[in-house]
Amino acid sequence: MCTIHSVIEKYNYIFENIPAKRKRYHLNSIRNFLLHFDEIKDNVEKKQVICLLNNYLDFILNNSNDNNKERQNDYYNFIEPVGLIYKKHASFRYFISPQFCIFISVIINIIILIVNPNILLLICFNSLSIAVIMSMYFKEHSTRVYRAGW
Repeated sequence: MCTIHSVIEKYNYIFENIPAKRKRYHLNSIRNFLLHFDEIKDNVEKKQVICLLNNYLDFILNNSNDNNKERQNDYYNFIEPVGLIYKKHASFRYFISPQFCIFISVIINIIILIVNPNILLLICFNSLSIAVIMSMYFKEHSTRVYRAGW
C-alpha cells in the first residue's frame, strides 16, 4: 500500500541522489503537490494522488527516459491527472514558461506581419503578450503550479 511518507522518501532520494532527473521529470511539480497535499480533503482523491505519484516515482527510479515523446506521455499519464485534482481542491494552475510564451509571441508577430501588417493589431497583441509573459514570470516561483517541462 502506498503512503504519503513513502512518496516523500522516494522524492527526496531522487532529488538528492539523481540530479540529472531534476528538470526532466517534473520534480518541481511533485514538490508543489507534496507541499499542498493536506489541502485535498477527499480521501478517495488523496489515495489517487498518492498512488499516481508513487507509480511515477517508481517509474523514474526504474527508467531512464530521454525521449521527449515518451516523457510527454509520462506527463499526461501521471502529472496532469494529479494537477487536475490539485486544480480542483488547492487552486493550482497550469504553468507555461515565460521563455515559451516569448517564443510563441515572436512567431505570432511574424505571422501577423506577413499576413496583415496592421499596427493596431500588433499593439493589441503585444500588450496582451506582455501581460501573459509577466503573469507567467511571477507565477514561476509559486508553489501552486504544475507545468509541462519537456
